[in-house]
This record gives sequence, structure tokens and C-alpha cells, in this order.
Amino acid sequence: MNFFKTLSSRDKQSAKKLQKIHDFTSSETLETLKENGFVHLQQCIEEDLCDDALREINRRLGFGASAESMKARTFLKDKAITNLFNKSIIPDVLSQLLGDSKKRYQIGAGQIALRFPGDLTPNQSARASSAVFRNVSMHWHIDGCPNEFIPGVTDHYGHINNFDCLVGVLLSNINHPLSGELCCWPGSHHKLAEYFSENNGENLEKVYTHGNQALPTGKTTFQLFKKDPIHCIGKKGDVFLANYMTAHFIAPNTSPNIRYAVYFRISKHGVRRKLPNGKHDPSSMLAPWLYWFDAGKDNDVDNRGKSSCKRGKSGRLKAADGEIPEHLMPSEEEMQLMRFYEQNSNNDHTIPKSLQRRPSLEEPATGDNKDYDQKYEDSTEKEKEKGDDKKMKVAMVLSMLQEMGLTGKSSDDALAALTANDMDVNSALDSFFR
Repeated sequence: MNFFKTLSSRDKQSAKKLQKIHDFTSSETLETLKENGFVHLQQCIEEDLCDDALREINRRLGFGASAESMKARTFLKDKAITNLFNKSIIPDVLSQLLGDSKKRYQIGAGQIALRFPGDLTPNQSARASSAVFRNVSMHWHIDGCPNEFIPGVTDHYGHINNFDCLVGVLLSNINHPLSGELCCWPGSHHKLAEYFSENNGENLEKVYTHGNQALPTGKTTFQLFKKDPIHCIGKKGDVFLANYMTAHFIAPNTSPNIRYAVYFRISKHGVRRKLPNGKHDPSSMLAPWLYWFDAGKDNDVDNRGKSSCKRGKSGRLKAADGEIPEHLMPSEEEMQLMRFYEQNSNNDHTIPKSLQRRPSLEEPATGDNKDYDQKYEDSTEKEKEKGDDKKMKVAMVLSMLQEMGLTGKSSDDALAALTANDMDVNSALDSFFR
């Protein structure tokens, strides 16, 4: 008798779930994750959960949400979105990977990440040559580094908002490269950890002080990363898990379809990202697997699984060439800027806690932190919204130009282009390629 046939429907579902968890945490899967810094989990999310999320996203698009707002600039706490994580087997998989099964991982909001045909292509033509893709690939990032994406918000210099695991859920089929898909540089987590550890942390210090501009992007990319980037294509319901330190970017979308995806960001339970003195702890940026696989208990795993990272008496991580210097850590003024950063929604792909207070789609996320800059407190709400909208559009133009390989443009250049084109983002972008 076939034992599986004798099981009840519920028991069969439980058995299938356990088998998936086993497959997704197998030794082969873990080796791929450790080596590449990311892994593809096929058929991970049930179709009905994906459909609920798609329905909510499309409903919002149909009732006034702008396309731009859905390009990684919107975080939603609706159950239709969070159930992709909370009601799936992802928490069970992460409990195995992060080595903590006592408390189930749950998420309060998801980042909506749509990519439309023409995104990241010259003049929104929906065509991209290998040269265009090469240019885009050079402008990768890791999340949470300070930058000029939104002046006054993401320019939190002195602090990095890092976490442990990036979770990307596909809500649409991506059958071919150049469909707006996530792309990852395999092994980049190893290379970046080494890069940040060099010269007693000098390269990491530059990222604290100069943000994304200090990352080894541009042509340096091809000197640092020896393997070609991998296109994370897959089917609806597939999931990509990535270490925080894995360098990634979005490919141009030359397909006829919208790329639908939702991202979640997870920190291991009980891990503090601050040192005893209240400053940011960069430990896991020097040892990417520090808080994975229960490695953090003994602090015995560095970026290659070797023992070279321990803590000094001050609590700061000691790399192979000495303790991370005090001057890497942000000042109290910079910490205050970071708190302001956490009250805003559009912050370099890193979700702030206060997003769960966003009341509606139309109303921009605002904060109630008493430490807000005085210039925001003194302005009227109408003036604030107008100014925020201008800043957002300037940031969008600069970000798109950078991703398309056109660097060296300033905020003034972007604002001039917007002003000359009635503040229309697409027309402003077009003007740089005429």
C-alpha cells in the first residue's frame, strides 16, 4: 500500500511542507548560498498567496497609485502583501538558515518592486544592448548605504542600515534576461567583506562618510568581481534569498511585461546592530555569515567560513589586522540624522519601522519624531508636500541616470531638466539623451 495515499489532506500538506523545507535547507542549497551569496528557491510561495498580493497591487494601480511609486518606493503593510512572507514557509526556512527556531520570523510590511517595459533603457525604448546592460551592471549597490537618492532623507552619512537576509518574491514569470529582473554578482559578499577589511577598515570608513559613492562601483566592478552577474529569472512564486552583503542591481526591462516582485528584509532575532557605546556595529559587514547558521554564538565564521573575527574588550569586532577604529563610528549628531531617516519611506531600499504608520496610498509617509529638522517643522504642510515632491523627482532622475550609466550629473542638472520639462520625470530623462 502506498503510505502517502493513506494520509489525510492536511497530513499530505504538512508532509509536502516539510519536504520543501528540507529541500530548501539541503547541504547543496547551503553550499550554493554560501558560495554565491544568494540562492533560488523554486515554487516556494503558494499560488493563492501570490494572487492575493497581485490583486492588491493592481487594485492600487487602478485607483490612482503612480507607476513610479511602485518602483521600490512603496512599502505596504496589507495582509495580502505580508502574507507572502508570514503565511508561507519562508519563516521556517529562515529559522533553519539563521539558526533560530525559538521565535517565528514575521514581517510587518513589504516593498513593492515593479519594473515596467522600458525601465532602465535609453529613452524608455524597451531596447537594451549588451553595452547598456554592462553600464547598468557597474552601478550595483548593497542596501542601506547613505546616498543622495532623496536629499535630506537618505543622506544619513555616518550610518549604515544593514541587516542579514534579503528575501525577494516573484509575483510574475520572468522567462528571459533583461526583463527587469534582479541581478546578483556571485561571490561579491566575499569580495566586499575583504574590501571593507583592508587597511584597517579604511574602505569601510569611506562608505560611512561618502556612502554609495565610496563603493567600488563603475569600472572597478570588473576588477573586484571576477564572475559574470547572474540574472535571477524564475516563475511566479519563486523566491530568491540573498546575504545582505551580496552586490545586486536591476536589469533593464526589454520584455512586454511588468516585472512584479515584493521584497522583505530580515535581521536575525536578538542581534543588536549597535556597540555598547551606542554606535553602529559593522561586524557582519566584515564577516557576512556572522549571524547565520548559529555561527554568531562563538563568533567563529568570517566571510569565507574561517576563524578570524573576535570581539575586543570594548565590544567592537576585531578583524585579522586589529580592532575597528573608533573613528569609523558615527557621532550622536549622525545618529539623530539616522532617526530622521527611519521616519521616511523612500530610503534606498531599506524599510524603516515607521512605515507601518503610513495611513494611505496618497498621503506621503511622514514622521512624528520630535528631532525632525526645524526647517520641516516650520514649513506649512502644503509647502512641505510641494518641496518633497520636487526632491523626489530630482532624486528619481539622478538615480535613473546613474543606473543607465550616465554619471557626473548633479541635483542642479536634474532640477534644470525637470523645470524645462514641466517637472515630468520621463521627459527630463529623455533630454539627457537627445
